[in-house]
Amino acid sequence: MYISKRAWWWFFRRVCGVSCGVTFSKPWRVVLMSPRDDTFDDLVGFNEFDDLVGFDDLIQKGDSLLSWGSYTAAIAKFDEALRLDPESAVALHKRGQCYAQKKDDARAIADYNAAIRSDANLAPAFFNRGQSNQRLGHSKRAIADYTEALRLDPQFAEALNSRGVVYANNNEIDRAFADWDLAIQIYTGDAQSDADHADVFYNRGMLHARLKRVEQALADYSKAIEIDPKHAKAYYKRGTLHAAKTKDMQAAIADYSRSIKVDPKQPHVYISRGMAHRDNGELERAVEDYSEAISLDRQNARIYNRRGQVHFDRGDTDAAVSDYSKAIRIDPDFAQAYVNRGAAHSNRGDHDDAIKDYEEVVRLRPKDTAGYYHCGRAYERCGRFEQALENYSELIRMRPEYASGYRNRARVHQSLRDFTAAISDYTNAIALDPGNATTFNHRGEAHFEQGDTRKAIKDYAQAIDSDPEFAEAYINRGNAYRKLDDHENAVKDFDEVIRLRPDSASGYYYRAREYKSQEKHDLAIMDYGRSIERDADRPYVFIGRGTAYEQSGELKLAREDYAKAIALDPENARNFNRRGQVSFELGDTDAAISDYSKAIRVDAYFAEAYLNRGKANSKQGDHGSAIKDYDVVIRLRPEDSAGFYHRGCAHERQRHLKLAIADFGECIRLNPTDANGYRSRGSVHRILGDTTQAISDYTQAIEHDPENVAAYNGRGLVYASLGDFDMALENYACALEIDPDCAPAHTNRGNVYTKIGDHERALVDFNEVVRLRPEDHWSYYRRGRTFDKLGQFKQAIENFGDVIRLAPEWSKGYWQRGKVREKFGDADGAMTDIDRAIELDPEQPIALFARGLANSREGNYKAAVADYDKAIRMDADFDRAYFNRGLAYSRQGDYRRAVEDFGEYIRLCPEVGNGYLYRGRAAQRQGELTPAIADFSEVVRLRPGDAIGYLSRGKAYKAQGETDKAIADLSQAIRFQDNTPGPYSHRGVLYSRENELDLAIEDFSEVIRLDAENPRPYYNRGRAYDRKGDSVRAIADYDVAIRLDPRNPRVYVGRGVAHRNAGDFERAIADYNRALSMEPENARAYYNRGVAWYDAGDREQEIADYTKAIEIDPDNSHRYFVRGNAFRKSGNLRRAIADYDKAIRLDDKNVRAYRSRGFTYAKKRSYDRAVADYSGAIDLAPDYVNTYLLRGNIHRRNGALSAAIADYDYVIRRAPRHIKAHFFRGKAHGRQRQIALAIADLVRARMLKNRA
Repeated sequence: MYISKRAWWWFFRRVCGVSCGVTFSKPWRVVLMSPRDDTFDDLVGFNEFDDLVGFDDLIQKGDSLLSWGSYTAAIAKFDEALRLDPESAVALHKRGQCYAQKKDDARAIADYNAAIRSDANLAPAFFNRGQSNQRLGHSKRAIADYTEALRLDPQFAEALNSRGVVYANNNEIDRAFADWDLAIQIYTGDAQSDADHADVFYNRGMLHARLKRVEQALADYSKAIEIDPKHAKAYYKRGTLHAAKTKDMQAAIADYSRSIKVDPKQPHVYISRGMAHRDNGELERAVEDYSEAISLDRQNARIYNRRGQVHFDRGDTDAAVSDYSKAIRIDPDFAQAYVNRGAAHSNRGDHDDAIKDYEEVVRLRPKDTAGYYHCGRAYERCGRFEQALENYSELIRMRPEYASGYRNRARVHQSLRDFTAAISDYTNAIALDPGNATTFNHRGEAHFEQGDTRKAIKDYAQAIDSDPEFAEAYINRGNAYRKLDDHENAVKDFDEVIRLRPDSASGYYYRAREYKSQEKHDLAIMDYGRSIERDADRPYVFIGRGTAYEQSGELKLAREDYAKAIALDPENARNFNRRGQVSFELGDTDAAISDYSKAIRVDAYFAEAYLNRGKANSKQGDHGSAIKDYDVVIRLRPEDSAGFYHRGCAHERQRHLKLAIADFGECIRLNPTDANGYRSRGSVHRILGDTTQAISDYTQAIEHDPENVAAYNGRGLVYASLGDFDMALENYACALEIDPDCAPAHTNRGNVYTKIGDHERALVDFNEVVRLRPEDHWSYYRRGRTFDKLGQFKQAIENFGDVIRLAPEWSKGYWQRGKVREKFGDADGAMTDIDRAIELDPEQPIALFARGLANSREGNYKAAVADYDKAIRMDADFDRAYFNRGLAYSRQGDYRRAVEDFGEYIRLCPEVGNGYLYRGRAAQRQGELTPAIADFSEVVRLRPGDAIGYLSRGKAYKAQGETDKAIADLSQAIRFQDNTPGPYSHRGVLYSRENELDLAIEDFSEVIRLDAENPRPYYNRGRAYDRKGDSVRAIADYDVAIRLDPRNPRVYVGRGVAHRNAGDFERAIADYNRALSMEPENARAYYNRGVAWYDAGDREQEIADYTKAIEIDPDNSHRYFVRGNAFRKSGNLRRAIADYDKAIRLDDKNVRAYRSRGFTYAKKRSYDRAVADYSGAIDLAPDYVNTYLLRGNIHRRNGALSAAIADYDYVIRRAPRHIKAHFFRGKAHGRQRQIALAIADLVRARMLKNRA
């Protein structure tokens, strides 16, 4: 600090009361000093400094301007001083410092040169010239200057530190360390612990880090922090070492956080902490840090790029693309951003956009193969293989030694089915990288696809030799063994897969397939189960287990597995077909037809599904529909005899017998050894009465298939029709000898016995039929008729009862039982049965559904649900019944059941958006926002041009607090439907929350344009205007809102706040009174009225209102704080402290409560408690300098002068023109008898005050 000689001389005279001609080369310290501040003030005679003028005053003023950072003004003062004394080394030196601060090092050096010419012993001038030379890159000159400064002042530690930096930059390592070590000795010897001392350790740590001496670097950074706990750079560098070298991310994050706490305006530290959070898997925190860095450095493309990478890691590809695009807008030549955006585009399937980005990479880096690599990958992913080949070929041309280039090109050749070229490229890759197991594996795959399985196995073995833990190679080799039917070796390979990947589902799946091929169904089912336990989202595993169950006769379990496969893959026609076949086998023909129809909806060319549906329709007697299905089969597969055979069967059942014969004839033509073709044609000839041809066809069938039970049975029927019962019984006997459980043969033989009057033998056969077909009402019907013929009426009635049990809607069962009851003498029972037979008319599901709709329209939702219940019980796939029942449940508030019903509707109609829309709404009303957002996303996918999906999802994101996503969706909704107020209203609220008040006002204005009689947008816009400070417009909007809805207390509170902000506290109070008359428990109204009473100066009313607000809402920290302030200002310090205590208990981050309580304790002279509270406030808000000032004052009053000065120092560092800090520090220096420092501070305070 420079003090002019004149000032020193004047000060000496004031203190000693004498005149003296002595000039001091160093500041003279006066020791006779009163400890009282006022005595010091009187002694200094502060006001007399106002009269000092001339050279020294100009120097003093220039020095003050320099310290304020007003360099141009300071230069002007030094210019004036130099006009008075052109050779003043001090003025030249200080002007040089100003130029240096303005980055004009050339002028600075010129001034330093002149200063040195005037005073060759001015060490600081050499030092500062060294600094300028160093900045200009003149390292030799800088070293020379620092050396001269050290010659003049060997204890000049700052010069040693700076020279050490230059040596380090010149790679003169030993000299750098020697300078820093000596500087540390000097600082240590002087017991200094200032920032310069810390900087030496920091610089030495930097060099240790550069030399990869991690421990020494960490130790130096830690020492720098110990000396200066506010050394932001040391925290940052130590954190960087932890992140890069020790991999201790928690320690790194802690150091970055401390650095930010010291200096929150460092974008690079936020970037580094973001990277550490990302490495630590804390992606949300990483995004927060990168966002903070962006707020500090909005034109830094690399930060956007980094945040985009984290968004990509989080799976938020849209956000990633947005950030990469911002990076590119800032820096259009930022190649890495194009690479990353291309990857994001690829990830979401936008391959064309990805290719454009990668082509930019190629343009920007034409000699870098990465662009060609990425372009090739993008072309490959979208199936443009020729372009992919071009890019990979260019990559190989540029880097022929790059094995991956050959591997990638080989993969494309493989996709193009050019296996020879693929194998050639894989071979080249192997030559370049012979230890790469993956390449052998891929070449094996190419050999396998080419059909050379043994070469494939050889390559897989090579891959395994190179990497015995390579599970994929074991999988491929196992599949190759499977192709060779070598199931034992396949099982061994899959055993290895399971050993290597015990938690992976694939190994168990592959081994299960082998067990199934070996017909070891129990083992197969067990392995499928293990595979499902590990991954229950793969439909084909359920299919595998389902077929294993099916082959082992567990049809219901098979159907369950096929259902699970369908749920996972509803677009796979074969899965519906499989389930349909099992349902058909289980006798559930309706379910089978439903599944076959679904298979056909998915794949209209799926011939097998048409064939199977035809069979099921035929089984249900719908032969016309069956024939249509078989027509399609024949059209799709004209050379397949099956279509003709089954269509012939359907024609037969429709009695289109000539058509049937033609179809069976075509079947036989296509397959001359088809026994069933002959048998079926024989059956038609039998029906037509052409017994000779019939017997001939049955005989042909038996010749082609001697075990053909149906042919014997059919030939028996022909003989029976001819009256040749012996031949008939002989044929039935042959059939039953082959298959003793052939129910039709027992039935037909029973019928023959009935015809010849042998009812006892007939009963034996019909008993067998009942045993074989216990769920077939016909079995009981025939046996009932036989019991009737045998006169066993009781048994006949029981059998017809079983008929009715099995077919309660079949009138014939009632009819026959009625007749037998009449014979048995039960006339009433007989009449009841006959009446029931006549009256049978079952209700239809569609009628119930229609009645449910009518009930819903009338608001009778309970009755509507009952109707829909019945309709669904009758038709389990009645999609509209589920949907409307879901609506009825929603309107009753039963959202859980509504969600279930809309889920069933989605299962039946997966491509209809309304199911997802209403399920999402029901889920949201239950508070389940994540599934709701997933459903609304499906609405957006299915109806991309419809605003409703975006609006619904935007509202859900809003409720979830994801503001950016909510705004994006609401903006999309507005784009598609700009004449609806809802999206504007929701977006306006979000903009208000984000403090984007102009945008919020635009949106609320749009709502008003569309819905001018709605009070809510006027209220919302009024709040936005008020927050902007436009009270006039705010009040105008509140007035309209009140006119439209005069009973809304919230609007009166809002208008009251606006009146108060406009300075009209009387109208504010009137509005709060009106709000409270409508809602007496409105805490916000009491609080704001209390604030208005404060404006009016009525402390008693103010406190009363705050008290009422607290009674209503006792957990609001801020209200205790403001009441505490009111108590303090009214002199009730005890109650003020009690309120501050409560405020802090409710919110221990309430900085203002700590500060106010500290102030109150100070007024009570409880200085220790005041210091504790100010310290607490500083910990929470270290950038608020006035808290340091307040704490410094308490320290000063308490006699802790060093602590006080430390606080004033901090204030002045942060706010160099802080008048009070200079004034009070001057007083503290005075009490410490540091007269020079005291004078400097008091002079500075007066100058600042005059300037103000």
